[in-house]
Amino acid sequence: MYKAFIFDFDGVLVDTTDIQVRSIVRALGRHGFDVRHPSDLDIVHSTITTKAKLVKFCDKGHISMDQVEAIYEDKKKIANDLMLELNPQHYFDKREAFQYLKEEKKNIAIVTNANGDSTRMLLEHLGLMEYLDVLITNSDVVNPKPHPEPYIRALMQLSRIGCGLEECIIFEDSAVGLEAARATGASVHEVKSWKDVGYGLVADLMRRAE
Repeated sequence: MYKAFIFDFDGVLVDTTDIQVRSIVRALGRHGFDVRHPSDLDIVHSTITTKAKLVKFCDKGHISMDQVEAIYEDKKKIANDLMLELNPQHYFDKREAFQYLKEEKKNIAIVTNANGDSTRMLLEHLGLMEYLDVLITNSDVVNPKPHPEPYIRALMQLSRIGCGLEECIIFEDSAVGLEAARATGASVHEVKSWKDVGYGLVADLMRRAE
């Protein structure tokens, strides 16, 4: 029987892909780089962290390292503004799933490569923050996914409240996230679409685990 349900955030519980792309493209444009080439668009659409994307653009000579921090902060502000435009009513099924898990005395964790402040802001906006027992963001780790450190940190915190490795299940969608999750040895459920993750999925997994 699972005692802890561990979720990636973007792509599993929410879909901010368009927001992430629009915000980094807009921020780069403000600093003199217009993203157009297919190889540059591939970087923008990749699932690595924003700073890792900016370093890649530095390596290609599109921006300088001196610009990275300013672009990162601009991108974060643009993304935050766009995230607050998301309608919380569209995430009712996620809240229903989390409420069901808490009623069943389960622990809930979110593990994401996203910025800590932005993640907390969006979780509060969508009404999900109150259900969490553990939250790990890129602000809490040295090595983001695909390194397993983010999930290892979450599992360590869950172990302190009585959840063994075999009692945890991780929900992931991206290649880097799945690599990180599988490296821990915990059970992993591969998510095909964020729309699939809700009350029906977690209730079905609970029944099958009994």
